Formats: sequence, structure tokens, C-alpha cells
Amino acid sequence: MNQKNENYWLLDAPVTKAIWHMAIPMMLGMSINIIYNITDTFFIGRLNDTAALAAISLLLPFTTILMAIGNLFGTGGSTLFSRLLGSENTDRTKQCSATTLWLSFLFGLLTAIISIIFSNYIIRLLGADSNTFAYVKQYLIFYGMGAPFIIANFTLEQLIRGDGKSVESMIGMMISIGANIILDPILMLDYSLVFVGQPLLQ
Repeated sequence: MNQKNENYWLLDAPVTKAIWHMAIPMMLGMSINIIYNITDTFFIGRLNDTAALAAISLLLPFTTILMAIGNLFGTGGSTLFSRLLGSENTDRTKQCSATTLWLSFLFGLLTAIISIIFSNYIIRLLGADSNTFAYVKQYLIFYGMGAPFIIANFTLEQLIRGDGKSVESMIGMMISIGANIILDPILMLDYSLVFVGQPLLQ
């Protein structure tokens, strides 16, 4: 497939048709993200440990912030990426995508360092009590270690959509949720791995 055909939805398609082509997979993809939390809640709920289940909800603001940071880089980067793609400026297009992705990863490293060093303060800020503190801390540490990859993942999703490949972006998200559903119970069979396996899957 030549470059012109690859960019059909960005350059040549009728506006209304292009909007629907881009919007429907995007809406489905964002809906799929909700399944992550439902899956995690279901399997951890099977442990019959209310403190462990509460820890998931307590850390939700932190995980939402990671997603927001990824979308921050992704939305800005993909907007410029699409404009450069439309102007057929290949060199700057490659530079834009690479810079955006690396910046998101580096910011993720910074987030990881901050979340690990100040974990106790963050946990208290989230409202954890003595029953949930240990669960939230273990979850936060491993989730913080994965922050660079989580943030870069959300950024990459936006860049792929910016390339006009919203269907491919949705398929990637569906594969990841499928892997999450399969591996969640496997890594949680050992109770001690509950708060290690689940963040790693994310």
C-alpha cells in the first residue's frame, strides 16, 4: 500500500465519513479501558478480602493521573503529528512522533521516582487507613515502576490514531485486555502475587 492510500482517511476521505471512521473505534477503545478495572475488581473480589478490594479503589486517582499524563503527551503530539503528516513533511513527522514518545517515557520515569520516594505521603493523601495501607503501598510501588510504560502506552495509542489508524489502535487495546483477562487469574493464584501481578499486567 502506497503512502497516499495509507493517508486516505486523513487527506482524501469525505469529512463526515472520516470522522465516523476515526470516532467509532476510538469510542470503543475508550470503553474497553473500563474493562481493565472491572476485570481487576472481579478477580481481586474473589479473594474475599475487603481491604485488598478497597485498595484498588483508593489508588484509582493515581492510575487516572497516569492515564491523563499519557493523553496529555498523546493529544498534543498526535495533533502536530497529523498536521505534519498532511503537509507530507516526512522528516519532521518522524521527529515529532519519536520526541513525543520519548518525552512521555522520560516523564513516566520521573513519575515513577516521585511515586516510590513519596509513596507513604501519597498513600495518606489517598485516604488509606491501617487496614489498607500495606495493600495500597505494595500496589503503588509496582504500579509506579510501570509508570513509564503505562504513560508511553497511552501516548502511543494517540499517535497511532493521529496516523489515521484508529482501528489498529482499537485492536491493540483489545489484545491487551484479552491478555489481562487471561493472565490476571494466573498471576493471582498465589495470594502473595495479587498486588504484583495486577500492576504488571497493566
